[in-house]
Amino acid sequence: MQAIFKFDHLHVGSILVDHLVELHKAQGLDIWWRDNHMCSLEDEYCQMITGKCDGLFHLTIELLRCFLPMQSNIKKNELIDDLCQALALFFQIRDDYCNLISEKYTQNESYCDDITEDKFSFPIIHALNTHPHDTRLSDVLKQEAIKLSH
Repeated sequence: MQAIFKFDHLHVGSILVDHLVELHKAQGLDIWWRDNHMCSLEDEYCQMITGKCDGLFHLTIELLRCFLPMQSNIKKNELIDDLCQALALFFQIRDDYCNLISEKYTQNESYCDDITEDKFSFPIIHALNTHPHDTRLSDVLKQEAIKLSH
């Protein structure tokens, strides 16, 4: 952060702070869902991802816009915003999925971290919302939550 404020541009500090605030709000929501054992809807989860991950992509773009002479083109900016959101969703949902099934992923992380840490990742949210009467997954999550609280 200190390096960012060394740049001689009026908006750099506010851009950085605004994006970091949004990132922390989204992270807080993710933690609140986990700590309160609340399963969000898929759309809510995607909005949270957008706040956490998309904000970092947008931060980079906004900082570049401060220093690169780019024409203001509303359509181009909308396309860049859409790309940032798509990349954020892709990377987070892919990470959520790999956490559950990828052997390469489990070499660097532990197997099914999201379940053992009582996190509601996208595949878990999808399963719980798609099959609300099948309690097997929610029972496992409750058992893991009990283990974590002891």
